[in-house]
Amino acid sequence: MHAMTTGFLKTFAVWASLLFTENAPQIDVVVGPNSSELERHAARELSDQFTKLFDANVTVHTAIPAEARHVILVGNPASNPAVREHGGDWPKLSPQGIVVRSFQDKNASGVIVGGGSPVATLWAAYELAYQFGIRYSLSVDIIPDENPELKMSGYDIVREP
Repeated sequence: MHAMTTGFLKTFAVWASLLFTENAPQIDVVVGPNSSELERHAARELSDQFTKLFDANVTVHTAIPAEARHVILVGNPASNPAVREHGGDWPKLSPQGIVVRSFQDKNASGVIVGGGSPVATLWAAYELAYQFGIRYSLSVDIIPDENPELKMSGYDIVREP
């Protein structure tokens, strides 16, 4: 009986994990193939934040996957070919200027997170997370108690210090 119960529990755990994984949104974060370490760090930060915010499956890539539906492009037109393709009229930015801008193509909706320098791109990543309710303090990042709506449209933020 003990072996049968253990087998049932293992089977139940596998099915439960598949069920929850299928319902989790897939978010694809895209950095340029030759992006800077700070831009790759920004992509990892977004991956961690979106995993927590949306209970999402988040994967970092160097190109937009064909099956992608929710995409975050990290960088600027010089550092990421996907930003160059989807970024539209890129604003003139100082090294501290940031952009958080929505885009739509035939398959995916997404947000471009970029800046006039790699460190500004990292700041833009934190700005997007702030838009979803994450608050930062010196000791801990504060994640909202309830998951917000995964909204990729409506962003057109350009900021200079």
